[in-house]
Amino acid sequence: YGSPVWSVSFAPCGYYFASCGSDATLRIWTTDRSTPVRVLVGHTLSVNCVAWHPNCNYLVSGSDDGTVRMWDVQSGNCVRLF
Repeated sequence: YGSPVWSVSFAPCGYYFASCGSDATLRIWTTDRSTPVRVLVGHTLSVNCVAWHPNCNYLVSGSDDGTVRMWDVQSGNCVRLF
């Protein structure tokens, strides 16, 4: 990250965690790597919050762009836009 991180959330199943910040991206990490395994792009302004679905297959993010997005963790695609 070259910009502030606003939120970090650990997956309920462990091993993975997600971060989001002022660069308008979400990043998925593992506890044993120092680089993200996936970068999720779609928001146009700062992403303020991130949360995991209980089954660990989805992330939900909220942004200053006024949207909430649901992401498929495996594909990295946005599957819902609210």
